[in-house]
Formats: sequence, C-alpha cells, structure tokens
Amino acid sequence: MVYFSRVVAVALFLLVFASSSLSTNLWPLYQENVYPFEEKEVDVLGPIFHYERSKDHKGFGVRPLFYWTRRGNSTTLEFLYPLGKISKGAKEKRSFLIPLYRKQEEERKDVWFFPFFYGEKKGESYGGVFPIYGTLIDRFGWKRIEFVLWPIYTREEGEGFSLVKIFWPIFSFYGGGGASGVKFWPLFGSYDIYGKEKTTFFLWPLFGLRDKYSEGELVERRRFIMFPIYADYRSESVLRR
Repeated sequence: MVYFSRVVAVALFLLVFASSSLSTNLWPLYQENVYPFEEKEVDVLGPIFHYERSKDHKGFGVRPLFYWTRRGNSTTLEFLYPLGKISKGAKEKRSFLIPLYRKQEEERKDVWFFPFFYGEKKGESYGGVFPIYGTLIDRFGWKRIEFVLWPIYTREEGEGFSLVKIFWPIFSFYGGGGASGVKFWPLFGSYDIYGKEKTTFFLWPLFGLRDKYSEGELVERRRFIMFPIYADYRSESVLRR
C-alpha cells in the first residue's frame, strides 16, 4: 500500500509538471518551450537562432556564427564554432581562435599568436617562435620544454630526469636522476624512468614489454608478441594474487 501511494504521488507530480509547461511547435520555423522554475527555450529556423534562460543561466546565439552564455559571474562567447571562444570567470580568462591565437590568464599567463608565443608562470617567463626556437614552462605534463627547429631537437624536463629527442619520434635519450635508456623507434628501445616504468620493445609494435611500479612494487605489466596475434595485460589486482 505504501509503495502504491508513492507511485501515485510521483505520477501526480509528473502530471502537474507536464501541465505547467507550455510549448509551441512550428518546426523548423519556430519552436518554444516554457517550463516551471522560470525556464524557457526558443528556436527559430531549426537550431540556427536559439534563446534559453533559467534562474542562473541565460544564452542566445546565431549558430554557427556565435553563441553567448552567462552562468553566475561567468560568461562565454563562442564564435565560428568550434574555432573561436572567449570565456571570463572569477578566477580565469581564456580566449582562442584556432589556429592563429590563444590567450589564457589564471595561475599563468599564456599567449599564442602563431607562430609567436610567450607566457609567464611563478615569475618565470618563456616564449619563442614555433617551430624555430622556444621554451615552454609546465606544459604537456613536463616542467620545462626547449626546442630548436622542431622536430629536429627537443629537450623535456620531468621530475628529476630529462628526455632529449632528435628527429622526433625516431631518437630519444633518457638521463639524469635515475632515468636512463634510449629509443631508436620503431626498431629498438629500452629505458627505465625513475624506477616507475621499465619499457623494452623491438620492431614496435611487434614485440614489447612494459612494467609499471608504485613504491617499489610491480602494479602493471603489459607485453605483446607478434602483435596483434598475442598480447597480455596484468593489473595490480592480478599481480598481487
């Protein structure tokens, strides 16, 4: 009986909710939906002209030329979607126009006006002219990246080790702080990264072995022989059985 009363209550709520919404459908010329809680959506000429609003959100646009939204103290303007975007919030400001321009201001300042780029983070500045010469700080998972005539020469610094790439991705050399090894892709490679990963391959991707460690314990093992004929993957839960 209690279960039945709950079902009836939910059904009545849905009925009231549906009856309280208004809609006009002359698609693709005009479509309007008005919902409870001050929510409204309007489309004109299919998805081209669009307007929507709620208590904490408002948006309108002419797709794909532009679309503007505001949510709280944050605003976003997208234009020539997906090429351009400008967003402003309490803690960050970002803008870009692919592939010519990009600017970011939050913990760091980062500006790209192809082929020139510059930025600053924690008082350290960087910049360059891609692909001729340049330096990047805290990008793509590396603390520091230096390149000259990319992809001819690149040097990347991680946590206690460095990686030098010559004619990427063919030659790679690991060194410093517990990392060592070399890659001559795709013929041969063998390297140990900071005691966290050991990888060896031969005629990639035909033969390969990669072990990952955490606090000195093996937590993941991958190997492939005559890929894709045979491959083996073991995770932490399997290795500890």
